[in-house]
Amino acid sequence: LGAILQFRMLENLPTFFTSNFDFKQLEHHLTYTQRGEAEEMKAARIMERIKYLAKPIPIGGKNRRHK
Repeated sequence: LGAILQFRMLENLPTFFTSNFDFKQLEHHLTYTQRGEAEEMKAARIMERIKYLAKPIPIGGKNRRHK
């Protein structure tokens, strides 16, 4: 993920993200590996790139997944 984000930053390419997490929640999610090990520095570096590329736009409304 880091390499992809870095490339898109350097090339000034548009990048779109969707997430159910805000930035703080996403950083916490990215901090832990599948084995439960903390990689805080790695998560911080990825979040720096995401914050550079993205502008958070909250979208509200009812949950349309359940009919």
